[in-house]
Amino acid sequence: MLHITVSGIDKAGKTTLIKAFEKETNHRHYVVDRDPSNYFALSEIQNRVKNIHQTEDYINFKNKFKHSVDLAVYVHAPKNELTNRFAETNEPDLVGNYSFDEHMKIIKYYFDNVGYENVIILNTYRLSLDECVSIMINKIEEIENARK
Repeated sequence: MLHITVSGIDKAGKTTLIKAFEKETNHRHYVVDRDPSNYFALSEIQNRVKNIHQTEDYINFKNKFKHSVDLAVYVHAPKNELTNRFAETNEPDLVGNYSFDEHMKIIKYYFDNVGYENVIILNTYRLSLDECVSIMINKIEEIENARK
């Protein structure tokens, strides 16, 4: 069983991807919706902690999780697609107060900064759900074969 995290901005497709992946793999792996680095990014986005990437908590987190996560997946989509997805799920009011570009930049920074060994970046606008799941499965096979 591999430990997999999926990170990205709201409406990027994390939950949809996880559900499809778990169904396809019969829940064979442990998958976390929102990479733990997302919580540090959200603290910065919400202005709770400035320069959190320099704090002892973040440094300790990074040193621990970069070795315990087998596959880290980052999902994203273009701003206009994210706006459409918010509208489709009746969350358009959030869009006016939501800085897509800035939030994506912060979330991606923290995701990249952890230094995970195995990373996949998926554009959920350009790739179908089946293609995204297939890419994840292929990467998992590659990881498992490398461990043999």
